[in-house]
Amino acid sequence: MLVRTSRGWNTNNIETHRRSAHNKIHIATTRRYNYVTETTMIRHVEVMMTRQKHIHKALLFCIVLLSSCAPSPSQLLAPGGTQRPGEKGVFGAHVFHAHVQVNITASAEIQVYYPSTRDGAFDTKAAPAPVVLFLQGGAVSVSRYNWLLQHLASRGHVVLAPQHILNAAILQGELSTAARQAYTQWVQTPTHLLHQASSSEPMTILMGHSLGGITGAKLYLKQKKYQGLAVLGSYILPEEPLTSHTSRVQGSILLLTGARDGVIIPQKTRDTFSRLSASAYLGLVEGMTHYDWCDEVTDAEQTTDTQPQRPTKEVRIPQRSCWIHGSKRSSHHPNSKNWSVSNATI
Repeated sequence: MLVRTSRGWNTNNIETHRRSAHNKIHIATTRRYNYVTETTMIRHVEVMMTRQKHIHKALLFCIVLLSSCAPSPSQLLAPGGTQRPGEKGVFGAHVFHAHVQVNITASAEIQVYYPSTRDGAFDTKAAPAPVVLFLQGGAVSVSRYNWLLQHLASRGHVVLAPQHILNAAILQGELSTAARQAYTQWVQTPTHLLHQASSSEPMTILMGHSLGGITGAKLYLKQKKYQGLAVLGSYILPEEPLTSHTSRVQGSILLLTGARDGVIIPQKTRDTFSRLSASAYLGLVEGMTHYDWCDEVTDAEQTTDTQPQRPTKEVRIPQRSCWIHGSKRSSHHPNSKNWSVSNATI
């Protein structure tokens, strides 16, 4: 950098400015790696979600433009299930892949799973369909939760699953809110498949697996617009002020984990349950590991997890393997009653 003085250009400060620039780069690099710990990464969500203040307006505008030329949905399940515990529901399941331009530099891919008829239309018997906003686990593509999300759709839920950059919900927390806003506008667009889903905004449940569960819990505890939270193979950070936050939110919290989870040990989930002051449920799936929530398990993931005690297909039948333990607590019922339920249905 040259500094102009009354006597001409001064080059004495060039090296000083170079060192200053180098220090700034070093500081920036250091800060980038300061997010290694899980707790610090989650705190970063608050910073990320303050950006892009006009994201909702942009989404509403883009969805109107995109809905008329959107691709056809893909059938996952045909209708006609028996709706017994652990089996797919009476509805068919289709998935709709949407690409929405969030802003000038970023776009969002949102997979919409919904209860359907054989011809791919939304099944009006499911209306008004509860909405599940699903957040993926760290380094796991949202497409690998196909079995779980289509199962929810077959039981009458509309599932919104944003694909976050680098497969980490923590890096694009605003997309979770964007997906919810996108759905609200989509059902009001006559050309979209889901326009018959509901005449008003339905109940929205936040669901997340692993890191997505931690991120989802943070959203749920800080925002009043969600009616329930489901945390799969995960927990809520110990420093979260659960008592103060959960007293302001509606709905219940479900903590569901595998008994053989080798990534996030079940004890962390139990500790979270013991600290909750709102209506809460704790579920333990016997024989299930951390990655049994996904369609496939890679060799690298298997080395960090525990070997399942039974085949994955059997693990996913809740009436054979899932028990819910604990107590339901509510401010409306001061005399809480201990209970234990078997044959639970996911």
